[in-house]
Amino acid sequence: MYIYANPSLSSWTTGGRRYDRWPSLGTYELGEPPTNQISFIEAEVTTTLQRDGRSAISFRRLGSMDPKKQAQFIKRFCDPILKYDVGRKLLAAVRNGKHPVEIAWGNGKFGFNGTIETDRAQAVGGRGSGAVIFIDQDAPDLKKLPTIIANPDVGLFHELLHAWHSQNGTVVDNEEEMERRVIGIGEKYINAKGTENDYREARNLDRRCCWKKEKL
Repeated sequence: MYIYANPSLSSWTTGGRRYDRWPSLGTYELGEPPTNQISFIEAEVTTTLQRDGRSAISFRRLGSMDPKKQAQFIKRFCDPILKYDVGRKLLAAVRNGKHPVEIAWGNGKFGFNGTIETDRAQAVGGRGSGAVIFIDQDAPDLKKLPTIIANPDVGLFHELLHAWHSQNGTVVDNEEEMERRVIGIGEKYINAKGTENDYREARNLDRRCCWKKEKL
């Protein structure tokens, strides 16, 4: 999912370690990009309930992700994506995108899985924006998504799609519509390529029916 963020509460400090020398990239012949926009960070998250009932997420960067932790993340989440053409294409597109994408992994720390645009006004029909992906495998929003619990690369693929839309200024200012586009559900998107369901099919996994759950 993507998250409503209050940028005024966020702390934009140093970025994280980049995976310029990630061995898997050479294995799958992605080549050296002209730019490398993906980095790995540690972050601290604060959630505030707004008057409209939505949650505003603020966060503070705590520096680069520890190299050993980064290696674990890449093995668990990223290497499976690289085994499939649809995954390689998305990863290469984000890595070579117009704006930086940071990934924070904190099981039991964030309370959600989602992507925050650093400049939402530009992410929605503008020049594009950077984004921060938050992954928390213990978060309650995964309880009805058992395939993502068992195959965490599917969850990362989903969030990378949100980040790609942010980079390109193609985010839709309607949360449910944006989720339909990313997941690949509904009449407009059911046969679309490059969606989460397209990736699931490449992985021989069941398609996802809905935004907040996998099966009707």
